[in-house]
Amino acid sequence: MKRDIICTFCGRPPSEVSKLLAGPNVYICDSCLQQANKTLRGTAQVAAFAVASRRSSSKCSFCGKRGPDRQVVTTAEANICNECLGICQQIIDERTRSIDVQE
Repeated sequence: MKRDIICTFCGRPPSEVSKLLAGPNVYICDSCLQQANKTLRGTAQVAAFAVASRRSSSKCSFCGKRGPDRQVVTTAEANICNECLGICQQIIDERTRSIDVQE
């Protein structure tokens, strides 16, 4: 079954976000990516986001991996590990630079 193309973390459609990145049947918007990064760094606490214990069995909804070497930000709808957060952030940064160069 294919998911609707909305942010899996907040439920907003592409028309309500600046960027929406796709994983395997999971999506994250630029705003949720920013909140997940802040939650992971401990600089913000958003009720919907939490950092899973390293002993947790939570696996990343993007790469499907889990383990003690990964930090996973969890929500009721999906999880994302620190490595996938980094990759998603790189993609957003590259797209932003590309747009800036074209303007």
